[in-house]
Amino acid sequence: MMIMKKYRCLLNGQNFLIKMNGVPAKHGFFQNLMVEANHPQQAELLAMARLWHDEDLKKITLNTKKDKPIIRLATIWEMDVVNGPHEAGPDRAFYKEPEWWRFWEMGREQKKLEGLFFEFANPSNEETG
Repeated sequence: MMIMKKYRCLLNGQNFLIKMNGVPAKHGFFQNLMVEANHPQQAELLAMARLWHDEDLKKITLNTKKDKPIIRLATIWEMDVVNGPHEAGPDRAFYKEPEWWRFWEMGREQKKLEGLFFEFANPSNEETG
């Protein structure tokens, strides 16, 4: 029988269109979640699934399908089951995203895609003679 480990996952949500004080704007947030898993990769997936299925977060998110929010793992800690905390606070720490972030992120993703395309289009850099 495999013993499950306890992990604390710090997740970062980005590009969430949320109405605060009656004004819709892009926000990000950080949130800690405690999960039990067999390994860190499983802990990451479980923590992200919990956020994507969080009814409170879904209710306040106003994004369209063309402008989806993002959730990423910022960091993960394996907890000492005996001495570690058993719950992470449920609070999300929201912050307003600067407008430039979206354009910078889109440019970064575009460059990554262009690099992948170049690798697939030119699988070998060997000269043919």
